[in-house]
Amino acid sequence: MPSDTKTLKRRFMPLARTPLHPQWLVLRGRTRTLHWIRQHTSGTVLDIGCGDARIRDAISDDTDYIGLDYPPTMALGYQGRPDSGRRRQAALFPHEHGHGPFA
Repeated sequence: MPSDTKTLKRRFMPLARTPLHPQWLVLRGRTRTLHWIRQHTSGTVLDIGCGDARIRDAISDDTDYIGLDYPPTMALGYQGRPDSGRRRQAALFPHEHGHGPFA
């Protein structure tokens, strides 16, 4: 990740719970949203634009998780982590990497 991106992320972090943060609307209800997801998901969950795949840890173990994201977005510093087996994560457009569902 470019150092200027790391610097921006570090500087915005204290603002994460305020309207001054670029993703405030997403971040402000995170705990409530993750609780709702845990109660209402089953079967297979497709998380488009998963970033750091935070909802993966909120869903039950009997739910299949597929996280999709765009590699350049992931390069901006999200800590996405690949999985195998029932819970997995894939890149949406992995043509640059030569693997994944749309390669």
